[in-house]
Amino acid sequence: TKIEAGSGLADALLKKQSILTQLEESKSLLEANLTDITRDHTRNTSSLKQKVERKAKIEKMDATAPCEECERELHDHKPFLLEKYAKEIAELEILCEKTSGRKAELEEKVSEKKVSIRNTENEINELKLKISGLARDKEDHATLEKEMASTKEKIAKSETELGLVGPHDFDETEFVRL
Repeated sequence: TKIEAGSGLADALLKKQSILTQLEESKSLLEANLTDITRDHTRNTSSLKQKVERKAKIEKMDATAPCEECERELHDHKPFLLEKYAKEIAELEILCEKTSGRKAELEEKVSEKKVSIRNTENEINELKLKISGLARDKEDHATLEKEMASTKEKIAKSETELGLVGPHDFDETEFVRL
């Protein structure tokens, strides 16, 4: 019964291994996306920091100071430059917020995939243990069948030998009387 019940274990193991492969591929894709998003987020954060520093520096400058971009005196160019930096900072803040959100989302998905992979690996290990137990059960079953055949041969041989000794009719009433 145990052996028959375990007949589908090999198929179940193959399915679990296939699922594990798919999970690992999916995790790899998510990690690649996470790497890209992290790189974008780092780049955007760095640009944002740079723009904020430049804007702060320009705000402190007077109209006669040279522009960092075109090297002319700031004069009437300062408000346009500050407006440009403010616009770029706002755009970068939005990008940083988006990449930060996407990064957190991908990190969560990668974490979920890792848990799924770990669970599937545990299930695979359990199936392997059951399969090895099934192999032992098959060996035990074969051994028992050999022992049964051997015992049946011994019984048949003993019956033959007893038959040669003489009649073996047993009369219980005669035995009780004696």
